[in-house]
Amino acid sequence: MRPIVFLIAAFLFVSLFQNCSKTKFATPQASNQASLGAVTLQADCTFDGRVLKEGEQVKAFQNSTVATGNICKSEIRQCQSGHLLGSFSYVNCSVNAPASCLLNGRNIAHGASVTVYPQATVPYGASCTSQTRTCQNGTLIGGSGENFTCQPGMARSCTFNNQTVAHGTSIKAFEQSTVAFGLACASQDRYCNDGQLNGNYTFGSCNFGAAAACQFNGQTIAHGASVNGYQASSGSPNCQKEIKVCTNGNLSGSYNFSSCTTTNFNWNVKSFVFSPCGGPDGISCTAANEGQQIYQSFCGSSAGVPWTCDRGTTTYK
Repeated sequence: MRPIVFLIAAFLFVSLFQNCSKTKFATPQASNQASLGAVTLQADCTFDGRVLKEGEQVKAFQNSTVATGNICKSEIRQCQSGHLLGSFSYVNCSVNAPASCLLNGRNIAHGASVTVYPQATVPYGASCTSQTRTCQNGTLIGGSGENFTCQPGMARSCTFNNQTVAHGTSIKAFEQSTVAFGLACASQDRYCNDGQLNGNYTFGSCNFGAAAACQFNGQTIAHGASVNGYQASSGSPNCQKEIKVCTNGNLSGSYNFSSCTTTNFNWNVKSFVFSPCGGPDGISCTAANEGQQIYQSFCGSSAGVPWTCDRGTTTYK
């Protein structure tokens, strides 16, 4: 039995050797890799249209572009058995140029600075406050002003009784519009400062009142005029008189009578033959001499002429 088994085994060995000698084994190629059992065959990889051989490496980027200030992230990808290791998918990467800034229609380059103002105008007397703003990749930093210029406001004028008073000038004002005769008009100069008038007088003009007339025993005496006043209504031998002057309703003096009648004693010619030469000078004629008669004995060549002391009356106004 053993010889038969041996012969059969020898036959099979010879047959197998003959079949192997007829088979041609291919040399592994760089493409079309495949895996068969425990044997690994090579295969190509593709990256962005480029064919990579087994084991070949390529640098890949996570993004094609990155913002200013950022870094392009990269990795090395290797072809292994037809599979490309890693995950980054971009061949190139560039950093974006920094963005400029736009302010009130003006383009401001990245990194450039401008001087601006919070307000385009400020009230009179105030100062313009400036700020410096810098463009950082499309964003302006430093302050919040948006005006490239700032102008101080004009000083305001003032109004006084419908009259315009320019800034820095003055106008004369009065405390009252009318004062009594003889009084003074109180005034002040009011200055305009940016729409504000100092002082407190409110009238633009002042007039003097008319002087008052005086009354004297039913008679109107104008201001500045005068009238005779008497101490009594009658007097002997003379009336006592004063001149009364009217000043704005006040009459000077103290005599209260507007007329006075007095008794006079005068020498009068009683009878004569020849024209007298004149009254007897130097001889008094009073109440005590009333009716007394004297003669002027000598008057040139004339004869004596009799003179009589007579009472008479005179009224003064």
